[in-house]
Amino acid sequence: MTTVGELGERALLARLLPLLKPSQPGTLRGPGDDAAILRMAGTGMAVSTDAAVEGVHFDLRYLSLAEAGVRALAASLGDLAATGATARAALLGCGLRPELAVADVEALFRAMAATARRFSFDLVGGDLVASPRASFFDFTVLGEAPANPPSRTGANEGELLVVTGDLGGARAGLHFLSRGTRGLGKDEAASRFRSPPIRLAEGRALVAGGVRVLTDISDGLAAELRCLADANPSLRFVVESPRLPLGPGVTAAASAIGETPAHFSLVGGEDFELLACVAREDLSALQDGLRGLGCRLGVVGRVEPASRLDSDEGRVCLDDGQGDGIESLETFGYEHFAPPVDSNGLDGPANPA
Repeated sequence: MTTVGELGERALLARLLPLLKPSQPGTLRGPGDDAAILRMAGTGMAVSTDAAVEGVHFDLRYLSLAEAGVRALAASLGDLAATGATARAALLGCGLRPELAVADVEALFRAMAATARRFSFDLVGGDLVASPRASFFDFTVLGEAPANPPSRTGANEGELLVVTGDLGGARAGLHFLSRGTRGLGKDEAASRFRSPPIRLAEGRALVAGGVRVLTDISDGLAAELRCLADANPSLRFVVESPRLPLGPGVTAAASAIGETPAHFSLVGGEDFELLACVAREDLSALQDGLRGLGCRLGVVGRVEPASRLDSDEGRVCLDDGQGDGIESLETFGYEHFAPPVDSNGLDGPANPA
């Protein structure tokens, strides 16, 4: 097995760059020069960046290097999806441990290039460096924004909270993989963790259908709702637990660690689904549009006016539908720089504990 350290930077790049040969007409110059050259249209550009660090966001005991890289790319593309943008190009800053096998790095770049072709954009360059202690990926993605891109602000009382797909499956997958346990839905959950959805088409469909408040779910639904609450201080966001669409393996994984499935799915990060506020009269048409893309759009809650008695901690809530009161969700969800909460050494957004 030839390692990255044995092959060296120049020889490694000579192997990798042909894997990223541009295929899109808007890419005038791809990787291999000082800068990529892109043809720019007259619309706005959506730009986002995301980093994924080994031991924080991914652990190669549970993922191949290629899976870790595509998951990192999916996280960045989720930000474009939340603006309704069409992906046009991506740049990658990549740090690799020298002992990694060259064959694994080639598989990584093939997988990323395949993802780019699937969504009709190019990986146009970046930087490749040695990282002695932990590999990392730092993606910058560029997209063509719609004429009226959505944001987190502008929610209205009476609107519905909706999400694409299901929730908690990524966290359930990591639970099963890291603990080596079995449970109903284990294989499906592991697949969900290793290969998350990329909702670019769904984001465009939601925006075309009139959605103006949209975000992606990377750190858990509870955490994303706190962002909406911060951006809309006069409103309260209430999740209705019976309506949460539970991902594969969630019920079994939650039971194994003594959590309710609702709480388990609210905390789980890296689902990369979309969260939107929609008017009731628009719901049916939006659901039909996403159904045509093979994606479910489900109601998970409601937007209410915030009472003068509500504190900041009372504006993101869980209603169990049983008449037992409303529970604050302010303490739920992943947050960087918080103390680790699991003993397996993986302190990332999909942390299973």
